Amino acid sequence: MAGDSDSPEAKSDLIEFGGHPIHVTAKPGHLQRASAPGKVTLTPVVMQAPLADNGGRCAVQVGRNLELGIELVNQSSSPVIVRRITPVFALGGFRPTTSGAGSCGALPESRYVQPTAILPGATEWVAATLKVLVHCPQARPVGFKLRYSQSGKTGTTVFNAFPDLGQIPYRGCTTASGRPPTTASPTTASG
Repeated sequence: MAGDSDSPEAKSDLIEFGGHPIHVTAKPGHLQRASAPGKVTLTPVVMQAPLADNGGRCAVQVGRNLELGIELVNQSSSPVIVRRITPVFALGGFRPTTSGAGSCGALPESRYVQPTAILPGATEWVAATLKVLVHCPQARPVGFKLRYSQSGKTGTTVFNAFPDLGQIPYRGCTTASGRPPTTASPTTASG
């Protein structure tokens, strides 16, 4: 099918790699050297992120700010150093003020994030304090982008922590059930 113009192999870009022109095809993991008749196949290294979402969530309202957190687990066999925690807002409505390791209500006031080591099999909470810029933050997703290092290599992973804040109590707003929240306490135990 190499001659078929609709095949994935026909759709390629020419890049230079190590001083040699290479066609990068639409087929993942397959590279073909442009100047030679043979094929050079490179197998991409797909690394599984060492950190996984453990399912724990916390949310606390402090004034107009909202503290959101998730519990992570190191599922690898070596320590992971969390270097940066960045809240991600697909629909806006927030401005981050602090982030770091710790559960909701336990974050320091400083914006500076101390690197945090998570040992193999251990769990750690990461959280962010957000200034709410809208009247009610329901139906807005919030994620966490973590930059980490492990065994001398750095990586980044994104957690879709709160796909919809409709279940999170926020004073002056109704929850997804249609009832106003009675308290602004954590949605789960923040251990």
